[in-house]
Amino acid sequence: MKQKITTGIITVLLMSVLPINSVYAAESYNMADIDGYTAVYFLDENSDAVVTEIRGDFSEINIPRQIDGHNVTGIDRYAFFENTQLVSVSLPDTVQTIGDYAFSGCLSLENINIPENLSSLGKACFMSCISLGSIAINGNLKEIPENCFASCTKLSYADIPFSVTDIGEKAFFGCTSLGDIALHSNITSFADSCIGAYSDARSGIIYKKDFTIMAEKNSPAENYASEHSLSFREIIKGDINGDSIIDSGDASSILAEYSKLSTKSPLTFRSWQKIAADTDNNFSINSSDASEVLKMYALNQTGSN
Repeated sequence: MKQKITTGIITVLLMSVLPINSVYAAESYNMADIDGYTAVYFLDENSDAVVTEIRGDFSEINIPRQIDGHNVTGIDRYAFFENTQLVSVSLPDTVQTIGDYAFSGCLSLENINIPENLSSLGKACFMSCISLGSIAINGNLKEIPENCFASCTKLSYADIPFSVTDIGEKAFFGCTSLGDIALHSNITSFADSCIGAYSDARSGIIYKKDFTIMAEKNSPAENYASEHSLSFREIIKGDINGDSIIDSGDASSILAEYSKLSTKSPLTFRSWQKIAADTDNNFSINSSDASEVLKMYALNQTGSN
């Protein structure tokens, strides 16, 4: 994206028209005109830009990697709060944090990418994004925070990275189109009503009978499913195509996906396949996983244990 005009400083008087719940205690804000819209931002302690607001008439937006020579590393709290015309957002790989309620109430939002360097999602940051159909969560996140995707009623697919260890209270609450989710064994903490639950006016919180958790046997995810009478489907390590047979074809599939990872080509594995492919349990997919599958295959062929 080509940047047209750099900015000047806006005094603290402007703070009265900007979100009052900023993550940072900024004393001044800056403005930059970029391809027909105005980005409002401030600089953090590292002189990186944190976007607080985007002004203009738009339904699609590409946030640049830099504004006025500063790397864009954050989307502040409430930055796009209840922007009902927003349909698509492209975030640069420099973004590391998305603040509380940043995209909450964006009723028309259909597409957003989660940058690979993201380290923090704010609470309820995508709450009530009722047009969002799928989400692939990248980055080095440790937690999917409370109400993160609550009431995203169209959400039918969510891919959670291996880095996540905690799923916060009601993180996926009210996601009524979500019929299943794959959860790896690195996730050890499940808060109340975080997945597979919704609210009923007469009965209160209800766990969906038609919702399936896919995970390894004896994992914390299976325990969560059991506690709330949710359907459970086992993910078998090495079985990449889901036919309950581990063979050389599964190893080839892992090598093909690993090759795409290495070249940053578009990936094809579904979330449950990533878990099945991680045969050495190091929470990544690489050539050693394929080697492990071939060993499993050889053992099965010889009838060894």
